[in-house]
Amino acid sequence: EAKEEADTKEDKEEEKEGDDGVDDAEDDDDEEEEGKEEAKKTRKEKRKEWDLLNDSKAIWLRAPKDVSEEEYKKFYKAVSKDYGESLGHVHFKAEGDVEFKAVLFVPKTVPYEFYDKYYEKGSKGALKLYVRRVFITDDADELLPRWLGFLRGIVDSDTLPLNVSREMLQQHAALKTIKKKIIRKVLDLIKKWADDEAKCRKAEEDKKKAEEGKEEEAKEEADTKEDKEEEKEGDDGVDDAEDDDDEEEEGKEEAKKTRKEKRKEWDLLNDSKAIWLRAPKDVSEEEYKKFYKAVSKDYGESLGHVHFKAEGDVEFKAVLFVPKTVPYEFYDKYYEKGSKGALKLYVRRVFITDDADELLPRWLGFLRGIVDSDTLPLNVSREMLQQHAALKTIKKKIIRKVLDLIKKWADDEAKCRKAEEDKKKAEEGKEEEAKEEAD
Repeated sequence: EAKEEADTKEDKEEEKEGDDGVDDAEDDDDEEEEGKEEAKKTRKEKRKEWDLLNDSKAIWLRAPKDVSEEEYKKFYKAVSKDYGESLGHVHFKAEGDVEFKAVLFVPKTVPYEFYDKYYEKGSKGALKLYVRRVFITDDADELLPRWLGFLRGIVDSDTLPLNVSREMLQQHAALKTIKKKIIRKVLDLIKKWADDEAKCRKAEEDKKKAEEGKEEEAKEEADTKEDKEEEKEGDDGVDDAEDDDDEEEEGKEEAKKTRKEKRKEWDLLNDSKAIWLRAPKDVSEEEYKKFYKAVSKDYGESLGHVHFKAEGDVEFKAVLFVPKTVPYEFYDKYYEKGSKGALKLYVRRVFITDDADELLPRWLGFLRGIVDSDTLPLNVSREMLQQHAALKTIKKKIIRKVLDLIKKWADDEAKCRKAEEDKKKAEEGKEEEAKEEAD
């Protein structure tokens, strides 16, 4: 009952308060919303967003007109590891059966290892091969001929397969097509440079001729003016004219004196020919000794030498030395292939090799010297050169000359021994005669 009475009282109070209107209820709702907004403001949220740092395409994927010269310079330094700048570049896209993009650079100077590794297999670092933006190799022999091994750059192909090994990829037929197109583009670039240089030279010559023509016209005008002035002044007498001539000559002499000229002259430091290119009578014994030490890396002196020039079907010059002692590695490496360091082979003053088996037989491997031939070809590999028929002829003549030298020494030694024996016998005969006289 007490609860029921309390409930009835609450209902009556609520009915009385309900007449105060809807405003109080709305105010309560606004207060609740403000409380919720304040709760939202104090909430902290952390979000992570990715920033695209490298939003530019690779240079070889872009059109040449969209790439600046500065970008080409930076790209060349990154590809070639060279601190300098390139002489020029070619950037192209090939389409057809074989599609690829390429950026090729021609260095200003030939790479330092180019000639040392010219005949070695593989032009490592010359061109980098990519397939669909995936790096494959920088040692592709089929991409460049040996004589263009100085090039640097990148080739990216969409035609070559990715799901084969590098060895199989290097034997793919598409590489031959890529190689032909690269050679054509590089030769076109070099031809363009040659044409531009010829045009520049012609333009300079025309400009020079035009300037000379203008100078001649100015001189002729000055001469005509002087002639007219002389005719006018001719009435004043010969004395005045002579004085004027003297003054003009003095003025010219003063102008000549004040003129300063700077001239640069080249001094030829190495004015002597190589020893094997000179006649034996023009080479001193001291020069032979120095040359032997330089060739053989031996601190001592040679037992003797032979210096000759062979003519006929095979022409060559040679200087051969016989050491006083057999080289220390001669017997250890007697049966090994190659007599490295024995004779140095040159072709038209260009060093080829010091490991030519066909130049010397094994039993003459102790010889040291140089052979320079004008008959052997320069445009073949070392392997082909060592199989050339001319080397057999050179070998025979070298053996004959060395054996003649040794035979000469043997004859001289026999003569010396005979002379010593005759001298000894003569002395013994004199001693016997002296004893007989004394007896």
